[in-house]
Amino acid sequence: MVTAVQLYLSPVLLAKYGQATLGAYASVIQLIGYLTLLDAALSITLNRYIAQAFGKPDKELVLQKILTISFLIYGFLAVLNLFLLTGAAFFVAPLFHVEGALAKDLEIALLIIAVTGLIKTPLSIYGSFLYAGQHMAYLNIVATALAILRGALIILFIHLGWGITGIVVGNSISEIALVFVSYVYHRIKYPGQRPSLNGFDKIMMREVVVFSKDSLIIQLTTKLRMSTDTLLVGIFISVSTASIFYSSTTPPFMCFTLANLLMINTLPGMNEIIGGGDLVKIKSIYFKLLKYVLALAACALIGIILFNRLVVTFWVGKAQYVGNDLNLLVAMTIALLIIGSFNGNFLIAMGIINQVAKAALIVAIAGVALSIVLISKYGMAGLMSSTLAVLIPGNIYSHYQVARILNLNLLLQPKYITS
Repeated sequence: MVTAVQLYLSPVLLAKYGQATLGAYASVIQLIGYLTLLDAALSITLNRYIAQAFGKPDKELVLQKILTISFLIYGFLAVLNLFLLTGAAFFVAPLFHVEGALAKDLEIALLIIAVTGLIKTPLSIYGSFLYAGQHMAYLNIVATALAILRGALIILFIHLGWGITGIVVGNSISEIALVFVSYVYHRIKYPGQRPSLNGFDKIMMREVVVFSKDSLIIQLTTKLRMSTDTLLVGIFISVSTASIFYSSTTPPFMCFTLANLLMINTLPGMNEIIGGGDLVKIKSIYFKLLKYVLALAACALIGIILFNRLVVTFWVGKAQYVGNDLNLLVAMTIALLIIGSFNGNFLIAMGIINQVAKAALIVAIAGVALSIVLISKYGMAGLMSSTLAVLIPGNIYSHYQVARILNLNLLLQPKYITS
């Protein structure tokens, strides 16, 4: 449903408000992603710790400690994000060189997101607990129902002429509803678990903060590496060109999102096995998943090369397609992202995060610098070339790390024989 709404929005925004509005919307979405990085980093950390706690003999005590730590940290993040997003509302218009009604629309939208974050962030920990506890059926049902609500509200508000603000309001209502329903279900499923400072574990708090720091670095480098492109096009070229880039890369990135669901849905179970320390099972699961991931990457590569032009033309019109040469670079990028995301999530689950964070930071900084240089000289093609240039060494490094911790040779073949 979310994908359907996103596909619906772009042609409507383009037809109703023009290229500038679509480009500004795409650019601001990436800007918001940077301002909410702390939430994303902590979510990854807590999902790992909560899921592994379910595999421990004293899981009730450990889960209680993590819930208290989560509530304290998320409360701090809610206030911090309020200030960051409120501040962003007052410089977003000059940053993207827009004015008038569009500038006002962006300001209001960011202020609504800021207030929404203050409400939903502390409650989002309960969704993390349910996800880590593998309550997938419940979460999928609720997420689907609220996605339908989100889509209906956004479509209504867009047709009422609310613009980008309407999209944000529709998202905000559904997000607050999701965290509230998750909170209620958590209280029913785990009635004894409530945040409490009694028996507060300072050592675990420190461990979670340190892990979150490394996770934040990885999240930041991921944003710099794969979620900055539209933002850079909007800043260095124009928001109208950003709308073309966004339209041509959205269907391929949806391929990545769908493929990435495989790893996301298997992470809680994998974390629980890792918490139990069964390395043989971990190796077995890794190789089973790797086969599917490689198949998905190959399908995405071929599919984008053959069909993306047709999809974009049918979706938003021929003028919004960037061309076959750039499309080839996009296809290669998506294939590498699918493989790299799988290995990266696996390494985080295994706790090999500090080395990965340092390497990722170096690669991402070099990648952004290269992007700025190449986009100035070669436009969008130079930008995508720089993304590929940093993804290749990143994938090689994660491949090496997986081989090292699982005691494999560099071709990822086990050093033992199984029947």
